[in-house]
Amino acid sequence: MKHFEDMSGEELQGAWLQLLINTPAYRHTDGTFEYKMAAAINFATGLLSPSSREEILQGALDTATEWDRKVKYEGDIQEHVAAGGKYVNIYVLDHDNYGGPEEGGWHYTSGTPMSIGYNHHHDDPDYRYHSEDNVRGTTKVHALDNPRRVCEEIHKAIDSAGTGLERGEYVVKVEDRPAEYWPAVKPHYQ
Repeated sequence: MKHFEDMSGEELQGAWLQLLINTPAYRHTDGTFEYKMAAAINFATGLLSPSSREEILQGALDTATEWDRKVKYEGDIQEHVAAGGKYVNIYVLDHDNYGGPEEGGWHYTSGTPMSIGYNHHHDDPDYRYHSEDNVRGTTKVHALDNPRRVCEEIHKAIDSAGTGLERGEYVVKVEDRPAEYWPAVKPHYQ
């Protein structure tokens, strides 16, 4: 496929329309709304200079492509969990997040995904980049494996990696999603 800079205005519009029609969420519709939306964008951008049109269409293509990646990522997570899989996640804890002045000031704990490279599945394509002593923020645990055993392996790996973290400074959790910063939203005093 040509890069957008090598495309004519008509080719850019066609690429945008194809991308829009082939996006997973749109494949399950009759296409009427998507076609009308793409036609309106094509018409509107046709009124602009060629460089402005290319910039707008490239931005739209980039946005739709990123959105499509996120949809596929979420689909992979749901498929893994539906098959009985889990994620073992490691978080570095911060107990000193200032929450607010109520009651003389209060603090809350947050967790930041740890990432220093461990993966216990040797057949995983990115395993070759990590040594046995390293620790990774998320380990995908398949349905036939025991997540608690993986937690213990991770604790041992953290201890042997010389991270300097004590057990109260990090937590290993078995979850249905890869590691994400928490809390997602700053808590409110109640």
